[in-house]
Amino acid sequence: MKERIILGVQLKQGSGQALKLQQIFSKFGCVIKTRLGLNDSDGEGGTQQGLIILELQGDQSDCQHLINELHRLEDADVQQMNFL
Repeated sequence: MKERIILGVQLKQGSGQALKLQQIFSKFGCVIKTRLGLNDSDGEGGTQQGLIILELQGDQSDCQHLINELHRLEDADVQQMNFL
């Protein structure tokens, strides 16, 4: 049975790194099986913070390269769960 990897990615408020994050997702699109975006706003149309959940599949080396790039992204909090 293959290992299942679930990632949670959250950028710090106002970090300006959203474009870089999207570029990383595009670069590693072949290993992203599921992508779910959860937005949280203050209800006033102002401050907004998002959490992105990723389910990875495919070559473990490619998955690890994606994880490493996300960890290097400034102002990103990356959490990982592994299931066997």
